[in-house]
Amino acid sequence: MTAAASCRFPRATPQQTSLAGIIAMLTLALPSSGCHLALEAIERGNQERRDDHARVALEKACTEKDIPTLQKVYSSRNEDHVFSQRCVAEIKVEALLATSCELFSATFDPLDHTESKKPDKNVSLDAYADATERDQRAKQLAEKALECKTTHFLLASYRVPSQSVDWPKIIDALDQERLYGMFRDDLKGRSGVVSSGQAQQAISWLVRKQDKARCGDLEAATRDSKKPHPWRGVLLPFFVDKKCAAETKQVATELLASSWAEDRMDACRALQGLGDKSQLAKMKRLAETDPARSLERQGSGFWEYAFVTHPVREACQGAINQLELRDSP
Repeated sequence: MTAAASCRFPRATPQQTSLAGIIAMLTLALPSSGCHLALEAIERGNQERRDDHARVALEKACTEKDIPTLQKVYSSRNEDHVFSQRCVAEIKVEALLATSCELFSATFDPLDHTESKKPDKNVSLDAYADATERDQRAKQLAEKALECKTTHFLLASYRVPSQSVDWPKIIDALDQERLYGMFRDDLKGRSGVVSSGQAQQAISWLVRKQDKARCGDLEAATRDSKKPHPWRGVLLPFFVDKKCAAETKQVATELLASSWAEDRMDACRALQGLGDKSQLAKMKRLAETDPARSLERQGSGFWEYAFVTHPVREACQGAINQLELRDSP
């Protein structure tokens, strides 16, 4: 006798004909009736039918590019969720690639991989489970950004650790002459504060892909007689790395008077690296009187200590010491 054939339930009373009553009756009957196997099989069948209906709805929504439906259709199968996420990503990528440069530049933000800022337009490349397909789409977006001269893509795209795309590799494979030209031209119109993330990633790209011949060009692009250019100090590590002495000295000398403590520290260290003593008087003044302070804490267990340090003074004094040691016998 099968499990289904062995099911026997007590006759339902009028009070038990409601949905709640039937559920209560079944709950009492299952332990003694042996029907749980049959009901589990029925539920599995029902779930499979629901999943099949959901998949049909997903495929229809994908064909019709109906993103709200793709994001709402319920299915217990993980592959259906993967299908839905990939389809949404495909719809958005295709829309981005087909849009005008003006809309692309205003819409695509590789930093916003959570889609929290522009949920209707932005795309998470993590939705592509296949690495080859994911890299291909990333390459297409990078080429579109280059075509549209979207410089913030170059800077921001390096900072997407949660996305499984090697953006530096993708961007390094682009036409570097066009990319550099876009970066340099964008520098000329730059204003405002540069974030540490932008600075770090831009310099990382420059160091890897550009050579010493770019130093003079970049120095000229950020030269401003009216006010300090925000990228002036950012480029100092590139000049130092490429051993561009003239540009390093010029920019470092300017940065000794910067309003930013990090710039003054970098300037002292850069001049130390050059072995240049021409600004020693200014460096000594910073080592003695620079106002920048930092509160640090140390300690473990019950005791904790807080003390004030002067990072610019310490950096410049250290640079001075190294410069003076060079002349010692």
